[in-house]
Amino acid sequence: MKKIRLLFLAFVLIGMSSSSYAQTIKLLESFEGATFPPTGWTSVSQLGPKVWARVGELAPLFPPYPDGIYCATIDYESAGGDDWLITPQISNVSVNDSLVFYFVKKFSDGPYIPDSMFVKVSTLTNSIADFTTTIQSTCIHCIPVGQQVWNRVSLSLSSFVGQNIYIAFQHKNVDAHGIGLDQVSVFAPSLPTDLAIIQDDVNECDPIGVFAPPITIKNVGTATVFASSTFIATYSVNQGTPVVETLTIPADLLPGNEVELYFTTPYLIEQFITYHVRYAIDYLGDANTANDTVLFDVSSHGYPIVDLGPDTTICHDVSIILDAGNPGALYNWSTGADTQTIELNSSPGVFGTFTIWVEVTENDFCMTLDEINVTWQDCTGIELFENLEVSIMPNPTNGEFLIDFLEIQGTVIVEISDFQGKIILSESLDLNGNQNQRYDLSSFANGIYNIRITNDNKQKVLKIIKQ
Repeated sequence: MKKIRLLFLAFVLIGMSSSSYAQTIKLLESFEGATFPPTGWTSVSQLGPKVWARVGELAPLFPPYPDGIYCATIDYESAGGDDWLITPQISNVSVNDSLVFYFVKKFSDGPYIPDSMFVKVSTLTNSIADFTTTIQSTCIHCIPVGQQVWNRVSLSLSSFVGQNIYIAFQHKNVDAHGIGLDQVSVFAPSLPTDLAIIQDDVNECDPIGVFAPPITIKNVGTATVFASSTFIATYSVNQGTPVVETLTIPADLLPGNEVELYFTTPYLIEQFITYHVRYAIDYLGDANTANDTVLFDVSSHGYPIVDLGPDTTICHDVSIILDAGNPGALYNWSTGADTQTIELNSSPGVFGTFTIWVEVTENDFCMTLDEINVTWQDCTGIELFENLEVSIMPNPTNGEFLIDFLEIQGTVIVEISDFQGKIILSESLDLNGNQNQRYDLSSFANGIYNIRITNDNKQKVLKIIKQ
């Protein structure tokens, strides 16, 4: 059954007429067959008793395999190991031939030093002494602790054009990690296919909650990637558990064009912080894997809090100061001002209600808009009288105070405003002789507050200090 599966996979790769990567496959091995090493392969131990072996998907320490349910593996050697797994002969290398394989660190803790993997080529025989060319070396113990994902490697074999070669995977360690190896292939696309991830750092305003990460894929090769083509996409956040999905190209992707796709597995943003994100794609036949992985930051910011206060009514000869807060932000007022605070005055003879708004922008893109209605009224003819029997106790105050009204008849309006002219309290009282009223400024900032008392067309303004 496993043999049939391998033949079917090879048939699909070779005969896929609608694919953008018609290929000549010279080697395809996923270690699914019961025989190990596979036919034509060679395993050699130069040091230590352990040798390359085949393990199934239930083997501990490995994440799901890139292909099938088996992989090749070599364990660590307590006293030192030097173990080789060598391919069959690959005939007549062409200019576009590439070696593609997957590997994973077996033990994700550590690091245990030293542990390295070397990919070597022999143009003569499969004897160890003939592997004189190293085309890649990988520091296994340098892979971050806790990170255990299958890494896809694509290496050009163009240096060996016209030659017959053998390829060796050499693992050297001293009581270190060990590795897994899977889906080893040598093939040549008829046209260079190159999918790349296009991604810059991201700034988001108030993104708290669940969202599906977008990923932008660009065809930077010379071959069209046809609709329904699939690739493996991976994302991880802050070196957390990778999310692996199969994404589909929805329409023909011509060279130079790009498409935005979305992962279906969402991520939960819970804080206004910077998240470190890794994207990776795996497209079979991709001629260039250097642009298949990106690291970028997603910075999460809150919107600025802006409060111009409640709508207010003031006399035409009184100015008002509006403060948008958020020092250091960018300001855009409806008046044309660009400062944090503005002072407003009524033009002579101009009365009525005017809407004043401000846009406050932080982090170049997080913008909040707030507005206030300011009504200037004509106070001509309103008499300010000083002989009104009104007293405030205590003054200064820590918060609570009393206003005593003596021998006052009728309706009285009491308005308390802060230094900006914002009315923070307003109420109407019906008085009949002596009366007092309690007020509380405990929830307001320390400072000087104005108390305006209006009776018919008469007003009196008192000041109280809250400390």
